[in-house]
Amino acid sequence: MPLPGTGLITVDPQFINPQEMNYNYLESSACIDAGNPEILDPDQTCSDIGANYFPQDVTPTGDCNSDAQLDVMDIITIVNGCILCEPEDCMDCFCGDLNQDGNIDVSDIIILVNAILAI
Repeated sequence: MPLPGTGLITVDPQFINPQEMNYNYLESSACIDAGNPEILDPDQTCSDIGANYFPQDVTPTGDCNSDAQLDVMDIITIVNGCILCEPEDCMDCFCGDLNQDGNIDVSDIIILVNAILAI
């Protein structure tokens, strides 16, 4: 019978191989992103339950050149591919709408610059 308390789970945590003491999670584990929502894992997702975290491939918002980094190349990509381009030649600019107002403009560039400088 499980002990009473908060934060306890009653499902199989789906460890990779507990017989070999590999307590990392399988991708389907219910423990992934089920920890304290106020604490982030190193991959900037909600914390996982347990000592180890499951690294998720998360592309940072604003990473429009898809290199998993926020840098000046993302600014160039957004300016050239979303702002200065002819409408028929523009790329998919969802990644550059950092303030989520439906427009790609200088305010999105300012948000990206601030995010780069904060790194």
